[in-house]
Amino acid sequence: MLNILIADDHPIFRAGIKNYINREPDLKVIYEAENGTEAFNYLIDNDVYFVVIDIGLSGRSGLDMLPDIKMVGLVL
Repeated sequence: MLNILIADDHPIFRAGIKNYINREPDLKVIYEAENGTEAFNYLIDNDVYFVVIDIGLSGRSGLDMLPDIKMVGLVL
């Protein structure tokens, strides 16, 4: 099972992506974050294979997070 994190500040978008991803038997959305800081804090302590990030996140955009995500060890 591949763990996925969704980071988006729009609940309806998160719900739609989660519903679509969870249709696949080998994929599982394990966390939904409302902002970049929340997403990054989760990534530090948890096993996540794939991240879906809104590039226009409030607070800290998905693009701003890329260097830190790479530092944590996820492949970009």
